[in-house]
Amino acid sequence: MQRTVNKIEAQIEQFLDRIVSASSSSVIAADEKRISDLEQEKLLSNEKLAFGAQPQRSFEDSFELAMAFLSNPWKIWTSER
Repeated sequence: MQRTVNKIEAQIEQFLDRIVSASSSSVIAADEKRISDLEQEKLLSNEKLAFGAQPQRSFEDSFELAMAFLSNPWKIWTSER
């Protein structure tokens, strides 16, 4: 995920360099829109990086669930869920 964020930052820098050298207003507007899209993607990637690495359940809860299943698989097999 960090590599993705770094890649997006490099793309933003490239578009900023293009804006500085561009003379056409339509090219500048298109580059600004692309930078805006990349910024949104960067924010989303940073959020995933910050919150995506955390497990949804604690180890103890997962272990208890697994042991409950393994202790009586027939009960789970016959249930309607």
